[in-house]
Amino acid sequence: MKKQKRLKPGVKRIQPSATSSAQSESTVWSVIRKIGAIGAILGLLYTILRFWPQLSIEPTAAAEPSNPLSGYFKVTNEQGYPLTDVGIEVSLRCARIGLEDNTSPMEKCPPSMRTSKQLWTNHTLEPHEPYEISPGDLLFVTPGALLYAQISFYISYKPWKVPYHLNKELRFETRRRSDGKIEWLHIPAD
Repeated sequence: MKKQKRLKPGVKRIQPSATSSAQSESTVWSVIRKIGAIGAILGLLYTILRFWPQLSIEPTAAAEPSNPLSGYFKVTNEQGYPLTDVGIEVSLRCARIGLEDNTSPMEKCPPSMRTSKQLWTNHTLEPHEPYEISPGDLLFVTPGALLYAQISFYISYKPWKVPYHLNKELRFETRRRSDGKIEWLHIPAD
């Protein structure tokens, strides 16, 4: 018979048990739960971003050389649900007028007052519905010899079933083409 070694008082003998395999199994499930939670959070964020209201504005008709603000811009609801209480305002940020050849962009174009004339307010844009607007209809300015200009569109709207308004600003600047026509290009907001 084997003689067991006697331990000092207060020291316990460690015996192999089935708890180590149970602990490793619970660790695996803990990791799987954490990965699942991270996946659920990322999925929720993707869903929110996918259904976040989106509006686009793009120039559709070229302006007349004698009146650069006569061009049309198309405002489109890019979502699958309606946007309500839509209002559109325009601000002429800066303009270079004259008979020179300088059509280069200006250094600073701080925002000016928005139009007091609101042609389109309290309307609904249905899913993927466009609306065309001319900045000349909203502004009280008709510059003839325009060399360069920047305008801002300010759009306020309420997404479907959401109780608060969202606002969006989109800016455009002119470029005079070689044939004398003026085109509007999108520029990032400050």
